[in-house]
Amino acid sequence: MNNNNRVFLVDDDTDFRESMQWLLTSAGYDVVSASSATEFMEIYQGEQGCLLLDVRMPGINGLALQQLLQEKNVQLPIILISGHGDIPMAVNAIKAGD
Repeated sequence: MNNNNRVFLVDDDTDFRESMQWLLTSAGYDVVSASSATEFMEIYQGEQGCLLLDVRMPGINGLALQQLLQEKNVQLPIILISGHGDIPMAVNAIKAGD
């Protein structure tokens, strides 16, 4: 597979992460998963792809990771997911994106 099919999945919920990885893999995507923003930053080597990112995680949350990636000029498209989202959080996420 090439990097055009790569999805980076970052979510602290193991069951959700494994289910989403199975679903995306069965749809033909090359999935690289991490259980935290810190783990993602350790394994990410600048590849192309798309980042599927949980908003609420312990430690560095999804919005903070979005900001860190922006500061490092990482140009990954980001899809934020959350089971507990609200309008102010969505507005902040959109404003933080370019």
